[in-house]
Amino acid sequence: GTNVKEVVDARVDAEGNIAPLLKERLDKEYNKLLRKIERDVNVDDYGADPTGVNDSTEAFKKAIGNGKVRLNLSAGTYIVKGVKLPSWTYLIGQGMGVTTLKLHEDTPASEWVIINADPESGNRNIVVQGMSLDWNPERQGGVGATGGIHSSCLTFAQVKFGIVREVEGINPGLHCFDITAPTYNISTNDYTAKGSKYVWVDRCIGSGYGDDGITTHYSEYIFITHNVMTYPSGKAHDKGASNSNGIEVDDGSKHVWVVDNYTEGNVRGVEVKAH
Repeated sequence: GTNVKEVVDARVDAEGNIAPLLKERLDKEYNKLLRKIERDVNVDDYGADPTGVNDSTEAFKKAIGNGKVRLNLSAGTYIVKGVKLPSWTYLIGQGMGVTTLKLHEDTPASEWVIINADPESGNRNIVVQGMSLDWNPERQGGVGATGGIHSSCLTFAQVKFGIVREVEGINPGLHCFDITAPTYNISTNDYTAKGSKYVWVDRCIGSGYGDDGITTHYSEYIFITHNVMTYPSGKAHDKGASNSNGIEVDDGSKHVWVVDNYTEGNVRGVEVKAH
């Protein structure tokens, strides 16, 4: 681009080093994550149960610790009350439909299957790959979206340098994948100040979402590529008033690439808007 701020934001890192291309900057951050990892462990070794019988929430907490970890998941289903990922975390399963995280029956309707650990202050360098995320809306006799950034399968709120790859979102109350700021209520003209930046959502699948499959809010430099978003439930909206989109670029988001995606059965396949 010709905008000076855009060049600075996209190609100059915290140490002041200039990358010739944005892609090289992103590659550098990914490699930095790999170098930061101090532990390469399997969550089962911390007491997680991939048979889907026992609650594995505490095992995930112990295994993740304060981050700097590559956490491997086995084939099977893990019952959790939500997984929170700190900075410098690489969470990897055996593949969509092979490894599943499913919300526990007692999980409040406001929770996520996965969210970064500190939305208010922000996190960085997180990768989630190779698994299905089941929001389990049938729990407690049926639950739905509670409003705000809540009730999604995966939310990155104020995350810099994140990758979500080959992840399936199943029946969330709100969104399968939400790349956002910590709140939807921004009272400043600097809309992206606390938004996520440099996030890549790639080769993901979503269905049954109450609102949108993939959405961005107040975020910039977001790459949405090779995803399939089909047949929302629309349950986040009043009956007969559904506004569910396959992919939505919303609320002051900037510099968003939407490339080679497929949507079906939505009110709109792709919607770009701002409030």
